[in-house]
Amino acid sequence: DMGCVALLHSCGDALTPTSSQWSAVNKVPVISSPNANTKVTIENFSDYFWNCGTKGAWSVGKLCAIDAVSRGYTSFSYVGKDGAACQDAITFLQWEGQKLNPDFHIVDDYRVSDGDFTAVVSAVMSSHPDMVLEQGAGATFVSFMQAAQQFDLPAEIPVYDDFAADSST
Repeated sequence: DMGCVALLHSCGDALTPTSSQWSAVNKVPVISSPNANTKVTIENFSDYFWNCGTKGAWSVGKLCAIDAVSRGYTSFSYVGKDGAACQDAITFLQWEGQKLNPDFHIVDDYRVSDGDFTAVVSAVMSSHPDMVLEQGAGATFVSFMQAAQQFDLPAEIPVYDDFAADSST
């Protein structure tokens, strides 16, 4: 166990079968980018291999669920933006988590915009989820993490996020 949760890589039609077989043998999720055709993707789909397609909400939800449930987590809070992609990530995290553990559930849901996250972080801390799914890129993520660090949230509750903040934020 080297701490690897999953592999993300680009694999076209030629590499998809090999990647799928490798992931099943090694029991390491492999998420491929959407450059294999649908027929090849469907033929090689498994519990450990999938193609993120043009929208990654299912991949994010599935990957987070696999990791969270493997760590014994049964609950999560959502903090982030409102919108279809974010809702999909919440839904898929819960669905995929419940496939692995029927008790996996969402504790609370905070739809936020940029600004002061102090009250939200305090509320999350008081609800005691096993993990937090945060969805907000760039400055939103930075603002959330600054408030979270004031409460020592990342040390107590793991924060899962699929967005990146660049060096300008």
